[in-house]
Amino acid sequence: MKEKIKRISSSTWALILALMMVVSSFSVLAATTNVNKTGASLNSGETIYLKPSENWLQKDAKFGLYVWNDGQTAQWVVMNDDDNDGYYSASVPSGGPYANVIFLRLNANTSEPSGTGWPSSYIWNQTADLIREDGKNCYAVTEGTWDKGGGTWSTYSASKDPVATSVSLTSNATDGKIAQGKDLILSATATGKVSGDVTYIFYKGNTQVGDAQTASESTATTTVSGLSAGDYTFTVKVTKDGYTEVASDPINVTVTGGDGYFLYNDNGGKSFKTSTSLGEFSSNVLSLDLDAGKTYYLYVVKNNDVKNSYFSSEKAFDDSNKSVTLYDYGTNNFSDEIVFTPETSGKYKFTWTPGNGQGTLKYELESTPVAKSVNLTANPENVVVGGSTTLTANVTELNSGAASNVKYTFTEVKEDGTTVGTPQELSTDTATFTDLTNGKHYYKVTVSADGYTSVTATVEVNVNQPYNVTAKYKITENGVTYEDKDSNKDIVSVNGEVTSNTSSGTVVAKNTITNGSSTYVFAGWESKNGSFTDASKASTTFSPSADADVYAKYKKQYTVSASAPGGNGTINVEKDKYLAGDKVTININPNPGYQLKSLKRTTGISGETTDVKAGVSNNKYVVDNISSDETFVAEFEGNPLDCSMYQLLGDFDGGSWAGGSGLAFTSDGKAVITLTSSRKQFKFYNTVAKTQYGSKNTSNEVVTMGTEYTTTKGDGSTYRIDDTGTFIIEIVNIDSNGVPKFKVTKDDTISNYQLYISEGRNKEGTLLGNFTKAKDGTYQRIITVKEGTHYFYIKDSTSTDSTLQYSDGMENCELGKPYLMNRRYDIMNIQYKLSAGSYKVTYGDIDTNGQGKFKIDSLSKPLAESVTLSPSTTAVKIGNKVTLTAKINNKHVEDGEYYTYTFYDGKGNKLEEKTTTELTASCETTSITEGVVSYKVVVSTDATYIDPEYPTVNLTYTDVSSKTIQVDYREKILYIAKVEDGKLGKLYQLTKDSFKPADGVQSVTIAVFSDETISDDTVCNLTVSESKNKYTTITSSTIDTDDVAGIPTYTINCNEGASSPTIYIVDDNIYAVATFDMGASNTFKNENTVDYYFAEPTDDPDISNPTTGNGLRIYYWNNSVATQCGYADVTTKVDKDGKDSGSNTITVNMKDLYSSGVTDSKTFNVYKVSLPVWATSFKFVSSGTTEIDTLSTFVPNKAGDASIGLNPNRIYLLYKKGSSCYSRGVVLDSSFWTKTPSENNDVPTKNFKANAVNYNTQYDAGGNVTNTFNTYLNALYDTAYANPLFFGYVKPTTTEVAGNQNFRIQDNLAMRHDDNHAYYASVQGLAGNTLSSTSKNENGCGYLLTADGSGNMPLFDYDKLKLKSNSNIASNVYEGLNFPFNESTFNGITTYSYDSFTDKNRVLMAISR
Repeated sequence: MKEKIKRISSSTWALILALMMVVSSFSVLAATTNVNKTGASLNSGETIYLKPSENWLQKDAKFGLYVWNDGQTAQWVVMNDDDNDGYYSASVPSGGPYANVIFLRLNANTSEPSGTGWPSSYIWNQTADLIREDGKNCYAVTEGTWDKGGGTWSTYSASKDPVATSVSLTSNATDGKIAQGKDLILSATATGKVSGDVTYIFYKGNTQVGDAQTASESTATTTVSGLSAGDYTFTVKVTKDGYTEVASDPINVTVTGGDGYFLYNDNGGKSFKTSTSLGEFSSNVLSLDLDAGKTYYLYVVKNNDVKNSYFSSEKAFDDSNKSVTLYDYGTNNFSDEIVFTPETSGKYKFTWTPGNGQGTLKYELESTPVAKSVNLTANPENVVVGGSTTLTANVTELNSGAASNVKYTFTEVKEDGTTVGTPQELSTDTATFTDLTNGKHYYKVTVSADGYTSVTATVEVNVNQPYNVTAKYKITENGVTYEDKDSNKDIVSVNGEVTSNTSSGTVVAKNTITNGSSTYVFAGWESKNGSFTDASKASTTFSPSADADVYAKYKKQYTVSASAPGGNGTINVEKDKYLAGDKVTININPNPGYQLKSLKRTTGISGETTDVKAGVSNNKYVVDNISSDETFVAEFEGNPLDCSMYQLLGDFDGGSWAGGSGLAFTSDGKAVITLTSSRKQFKFYNTVAKTQYGSKNTSNEVVTMGTEYTTTKGDGSTYRIDDTGTFIIEIVNIDSNGVPKFKVTKDDTISNYQLYISEGRNKEGTLLGNFTKAKDGTYQRIITVKEGTHYFYIKDSTSTDSTLQYSDGMENCELGKPYLMNRRYDIMNIQYKLSAGSYKVTYGDIDTNGQGKFKIDSLSKPLAESVTLSPSTTAVKIGNKVTLTAKINNKHVEDGEYYTYTFYDGKGNKLEEKTTTELTASCETTSITEGVVSYKVVVSTDATYIDPEYPTVNLTYTDVSSKTIQVDYREKILYIAKVEDGKLGKLYQLTKDSFKPADGVQSVTIAVFSDETISDDTVCNLTVSESKNKYTTITSSTIDTDDVAGIPTYTINCNEGASSPTIYIVDDNIYAVATFDMGASNTFKNENTVDYYFAEPTDDPDISNPTTGNGLRIYYWNNSVATQCGYADVTTKVDKDGKDSGSNTITVNMKDLYSSGVTDSKTFNVYKVSLPVWATSFKFVSSGTTEIDTLSTFVPNKAGDASIGLNPNRIYLLYKKGSSCYSRGVVLDSSFWTKTPSENNDVPTKNFKANAVNYNTQYDAGGNVTNTFNTYLNALYDTAYANPLFFGYVKPTTTEVAGNQNFRIQDNLAMRHDDNHAYYASVQGLAGNTLSSTSKNENGCGYLLTADGSGNMPLFDYDKLKLKSNSNIASNVYEGLNFPFNESTFNGITTYSYDSFTDKNRVLMAISR
């Protein structure tokens, strides 16, 4: 079947977007369909290419092509780069065409060339799921990315254009020969080179020589040094991505072996150090190019050994035979060099004939050039099409003998030197070429004369079409991002204007500009369409290639200052002015004996000053990219004393009097000792000088804490500490003779209590160390443990009893909870089950016996605030893949650290584990069985961090887990389309059993399909579930398309007053539930009030006190709307007629009320208050806002658990028995004011016909209705009504009851609690406002209808409840019984009522049916 693709109207888009909105727990996720997408398929046998990023190329990775279709086994194949051009290719496997593709980065050890399914064991990284773009066959991975980092499709051709027509290679070797020791210069010329940069690579044989050179020029050179004698072959290769490389023909070079003699020129320096070798003689000959008028100071050296130097006292060549004899002086004699000044520039041949201790040096002029050189210039170099240029040959040092017959030959040539047109042979040094065509033109001049060799030069002339060029400028404050500014020819111009039509214009920019107090400095030119002669100069030439904007870039100038006002060293920067983005280096120079103490940096951005000493390396501090003014101030301090050679000798615990065996001082001069008894003695010992240092005073000199003492060299006397505890002996100075000065301080930061860790409850453990004193006065120790069960106990280091310890013996102890560690002499360790990480152990509130509170807190913080897990779809066909993507949110870990993502299914099975530095990771999964599968991800890291409060410990991060997500695997996936004007809209996947159009929609028509294609096989015929519709009706119809006739459609219409339907499609059934608008209501307007009555005992009127006056105070509220509440004073007295004129005292027989322990008659004063009509419940208040917990009739013996429902026909009593408060009620009747009841509080009663139902509710120990009843009730509702009513105590957060799918907390009328009050919640819109006219009970009364009037409410449908099949809901149903209602008269009004809170139980006699 061919599917028609039609244009989608704007109104259709509106509905589609509405369908995509997520409302409550119902949503539809739009999934883009790829129905017959032209060019998207990958055909079997077709070649597909991959251009990996630099990241992907690391570690010799292999690459793969993975293709699949939904519902079909996937295939993969390894991709290869056979021609080493950086593009990897593979043929699409059989079984295609394929709609989907993923490119894989594979393990370098991947052994299989191809396979089926997902090759998870080989995969290192992957792209996202891709659909091949039309007509494109190459995917390039975005640089700098790893997993699913994006990329671009392009068209790649294996048969590419060449990078140049050809490339030639030449050298400075003469006739292919060059003397050993002389540098070989290779020159490459590319003919017909493509535009832009190309890369030149030179080779000696197959080995690259020199660096690869990337440039836009057509020529490149490289120098090869150190060649030994022999034959060599050289080539050059030119490359560029997207083009076929071009290689030159090889050239052969012979390096001739030298004679071991070298000709030197000492450059007039009279020293071997100032000399340079001109070359080695080969076969006694050395040819050199020499300049006329330049003086050379020549001598010969054998084997480059200055001791074998040949000089001549003649000091010059003989004019006749141009030779001179040199002698081996054995040592250098620079007073006897040969001074040679050529009169003519040219090639000179030197001949060296060695003899016994001497030799003859001879020269001759081999050839004479007509001039030393010629330079060819063009004016102008950039010419408009059709224009002309004048060439000028500038000759340097024209040979005087050639002046009379010199000729200048001007020729236009191609880039490769081939002649174009007719040469102009002139006697003058200028020539003009006219009527020039567009493009590059190359000109050559040859200067010649009879008897002389010619010299040549070339010049390039650009002939361009004129274009509009506009001069602009931009500024930056950080060197990275630029802000474009308006054109201003006073700042930047082209040919003196803002805009010029030119083929080659002069662009000029001011060197500096100011903006307010800021200075900006010119930093170069840029343009997208054209080139600059020198983009770094403020005035240069620009040649456009199209209409162009040229930008002068300006960088903000910043000031950097550096100083060390305290001396003892200096700091400096290279300059005081820098441009935005510059690298700034602060050089730090401490004086001898000093080091850097601090480096304070003040930035102009924040103005804050911070110490950046930690960033100093090798006495340098670097700011990589300056973006503000900076001020650096250094402070230096003396180098610390090195006390590591000293030991403390003595009889302290663990001490020794033997030199070399004492307690070593740290490098900063501290030794810590613990004394369990007083009067311990000590001395000092130098391990290098092997000398002791003691007191110069009497023996056993007692030290005073904090006092400094200077020791004496030699044995001396001992020092003594008359105290116990932990002490720090600190060397504060060492004089030039090595004599230490010291002081002693008592360290109360180190506790004598020690923490031990053990492997068992009754096992001795290992010492972790002493507790140290924290800021809060407790003692702490930081520990790091592995995951597992650990046991701890504490010992006192000052105790001489080794069996004494402090422990608790508790098991499964909680973090953050203190436990008392008891003094004991047996091993009974405290147990914790800890995750791997760092913990703070605290010991505090220590009594005189050493017993204290022990607590462990975790110091490990989560690696991030959270991690979210998202599926690529929430509903999918069985066997199809789902991509789970994890994303770390607000990480706490430093950049560059590794994370391990572990993906699990709902059964705890590990799906995949990935380790990466990225903040996202993905996993592909599927299910072969129908149903909902749960997934989660756990992210962990091995990274650590330093907390400034605990600087010596590397703290760990805890794992972070995602919330559980669910994916529904189905036999089929449904697709919906909106129907409008008889036409189908776009198909969208239905990811749940329900979806919701836009809010406010009252009517919508849809069609449903079982696939994303439309055919006779995919249309869905649904059954309308009328009984489950709520406030809606659904009608069925059909439409025809060009391809399919009779497509079922379903129109959902909302009833009057309803809108925004949620549409359900479940098991081939369709129904809809709309939102019903109850209309405007003035329920919560306080002007509508009701009078309520309250009473307090006459003998105890202070239980509840109003703000002023006599009476009571209450708190009232509405059970359904938490914001509707208030406090009220009840102070209006009420007499028997309802007025405030007579006595307000009533008498109540307390024995007749629900039991409270008060049995006699009691008098009460009655008051009333007018409350808003919306008030439903209340509590008594003692005063202000302090509520009273009363023992009520609803929940016996439990104060404050139930609030009181307001009834305007009752008097609510408040009284006390002992310390307990009680709340009771009596009927509002005048008799309470006029008589004293003798037996009861009864008022007359009158019978009314009533129905009674014995519901089979079941209660738990707390008196709450259990879910057993709700389960049965739900089963009844499931078949008839979408929103059942439930009974029982339910927490406000409850969203499910025993798995009942239709439970909604907003429709629940059960007992609820809002943390303050228990109450019955009332719900608007649950029941209709009319009774059924067709279905009635035995009393002739119509049944209660649902809110939309669609049917009877099953809970009150007695015919249904009487069925035996429903006996688990109602065991007995009675109709037409006589029920006695209280008959009360007050204020002239008679009322019939019954209140289950205040009134006596009624016992009805009925015959079971």
